[in-house]
Amino acid sequence: MKLFFTLLVFVLLTTFSVFAQKQTDRDVNRLSGDVKKVVQETAKIVFENETVIESERFPNSIVTYDIEGNLLKSDVFYKGILYIRTIFGYFDEERISREIKFPENENFPPFAVQLANEDSKQAKKYTHKFEYDDNGRRIEEKIFLNGDVLFLHNTINYNDKGNQTEWNRYSADGKLNMKCVFDENGDATKVIFPTHMKAYEDSIFIFDEYNFDSQGNWIKRTIKKLITENGQLKFAPFQVEYRKITYFIQK
Repeated sequence: MKLFFTLLVFVLLTTFSVFAQKQTDRDVNRLSGDVKKVVQETAKIVFENETVIESERFPNSIVTYDIEGNLLKSDVFYKGILYIRTIFGYFDEERISREIKFPENENFPPFAVQLANEDSKQAKKYTHKFEYDDNGRRIEEKIFLNGDVLFLHNTINYNDKGNQTEWNRYSADGKLNMKCVFDENGDATKVIFPTHMKAYEDSIFIFDEYNFDSQGNWIKRTIKKLITENGQLKFAPFQVEYRKITYFIQK
């Protein structure tokens, strides 16, 4: 299983008020500096004679931003092959996105092929609506299909330091699809998928062993999954994620 379609938050920002400036997409995705592109790769962990070995790396996602920090494009891969492409833009000062899925891959799981085939005739158009707190922090995102049909609903919680503590994604019917928990510094520590999310083989993952670049952005982390071993629950290394980050101005 390698479905970290990452996931993650599709957003826009401008100026909040004379007192606070709204977060940009880079801010919400916890990127420091003038990040232009983030290429994320995943290597699955295997054990041979009790030795941990990383398998070949495969691209997981490629995300690009404009100089202001707004999302431009997101490519998501499944086992190294492009699966979803999302293009972001504006229309009448409103954030919109178009998503295209690519079903022609025999290695995609059945549910992914079904979803992709449903969308293959035309790209879907989404409208993104955001809410911010008094400090300009994004606290809510609602994504509408074709302008008026609620598709997804994301919420973000923060601590007193202004760092994210929790990110939740809900489906249109209000069911929780995904929860991401952060430590006090705002680094992701755990992802939880409710049991009704049958597409995922495992329901809980944790993140640790972070490495960072000079800008403070993580460039390597280990993912562990909850397993049962000898009748006991434990977190075991599952895969390693790498990020190659390029900046508009190298520092």
